[in-house]
Amino acid sequence: MDKRKTTTKMIASFIAVLMIAVIACGGDVDEPATAIPGQSSSIVDAFAADEPVAEDQQKLESAEADAAAKPNAEDKRVASAIAVHPEVEPEPGSDEAAIIEAYERTIQAIRARDFVAYVDACAPSKRRISVDQTEFVFNSIWDEYLNVAGMTQREVTVRTFKDDTAFTESVMYEFDEVFVERFSYGFSKLDGVWYATTNCQV
Repeated sequence: MDKRKTTTKMIASFIAVLMIAVIACGGDVDEPATAIPGQSSSIVDAFAADEPVAEDQQKLESAEADAAAKPNAEDKRVASAIAVHPEVEPEPGSDEAAIIEAYERTIQAIRARDFVAYVDACAPSKRRISVDQTEFVFNSIWDEYLNVAGMTQREVTVRTFKDDTAFTESVMYEFDEVFVERFSYGFSKLDGVWYATTNCQV
């Protein structure tokens, strides 16, 4: 079995535990986030396609042990300057265009490991994840399985709703390799400005 596919299956439960820890660090929740139909509400949903089996786990552990024994080679791959590529170019000034721009800000913040910019891209209408919590998510989740400098969202489609919420669906790439075939991200509009909501709130 392909190691990348096995890895994405194996980390679902691990990510769930870490996200619970992040939420616990944040204290009480002021108000639960409203789910958007079809939206992946967290990183967990992107990976939780199948349950791992014992044989797969043994293969993964063996492959990870082999990788750990080798020195880390410098990754010389270069990502495209634009991080978010819509399937169809949105009309200028439209909500769809504004959402693509908000998504670009979020993904560029992830690429740069800019925790402050990541939080700033999050909707302020709920209790936002803190900068420290964001750094924890990066260090404990993203960096373990993905070179975030190469994250690109392609074939992005946008769906908007009457309550000023929206979600995107895309194919997530690590440089030029597909990392997640179907990845969703949520957004909401506040005072005319679109913000990210996925992996943003505690």
